[in-house]
Amino acid sequence: MFERWRRLSDNSQWIQVSLVFQTLQQMRDKTPLSLNTPPGEVKLTLAGCEERNAQGMCSLAGFTQIVNEARIPACSL
Repeated sequence: MFERWRRLSDNSQWIQVSLVFQTLQQMRDKTPLSLNTPPGEVKLTLAGCEERNAQGMCSLAGFTQIVNEARIPACSL
């Protein structure tokens, strides 16, 4: 999951990437996901992000740079 956050004090923008998944136990028990039984979540740290905030989010500029470096030009529309 990609989340885009904006800090009001300086209007800076930050990206948080998380992996959201049904846990093995939830699958085994066929537990329906709900607010009472939410999915598992792991916040990911982006390798190569040079500017992070206190919560570990990557700056929008840093995230854009990572994506542009990883993007294959031949795959563009």
